[in-house]
Amino acid sequence: MKPLIVKDVVLDDGVFEPVLTMVSRNIPELKEDLKLMEPIPFSVMEWRVDYFNKDQEQWMDLVMQGLKIIREVFPGKILIFTYRSFAEGGQSKILDRDLLKIRERAIASGDIDFIDMELYWYEVENMNLAFKYHELLNECNKKQVKIILSYHKFSEKERLPNIKLVMQKMLALGADISKVAVRIHSLDELENLKSISKEIVESLEIPHILIAMGAYGRESRYDKTSFASCMTYTSLRGAIAPGQLPKEELFHLYESE
Repeated sequence: MKPLIVKDVVLDDGVFEPVLTMVSRNIPELKEDLKLMEPIPFSVMEWRVDYFNKDQEQWMDLVMQGLKIIREVFPGKILIFTYRSFAEGGQSKILDRDLLKIRERAIASGDIDFIDMELYWYEVENMNLAFKYHELLNECNKKQVKIILSYHKFSEKERLPNIKLVMQKMLALGADISKVAVRIHSLDELENLKSISKEIVESLEIPHILIAMGAYGRESRYDKTSFASCMTYTSLRGAIAPGQLPKEELFHLYESE
């Protein structure tokens, strides 16, 4: 199944394709962000919609308007739609039904290439909600929207998961890319993740993203000799995740290869 090719961009293990993330809070700011992006050499962009101001009237309609604007400005770029709830480490508290609704509308819009969703939603005890998320995967396939299934571990108290098992679950659900991001606190943990990344390259049928968050994990975001992610993330307006590289530094690293 590897590699994954979208809009002539090859997304495969070890490519580290930069993803430029926007955190626009309203439509005027979104338009400003798109202008800032024009001179930057990128192929993949992400809109973190959990930063969008939900206090605005008809905010979901405004998000759909925003997707149209992005498509008009960058019709040939890959667009990832991500809404991470507060419980998932995102910026916004949102009702489960509203989170499902905004994802449904984004998929139906025809304006996105990827949607990023947490594995959590396919393991919830609420069977009705889990069923609706399984239906969402079917809608992605109908609309030719690629699926990134994610797992994030931010807490120091949580044990490191069996990453290979987590990614196999994502594959079984129908993910096109599996993504795991875990906060680490030592060089030993970093070395362990390096070994895991190499094993995943051999054992997983889809491309993966493995991120070590925090100061010890910076090299997981760019080091092609030790890690093998298909994409790596940077933000248009400063780091939004622990250990994330500024866009200037990340693009400079790849320009100097």
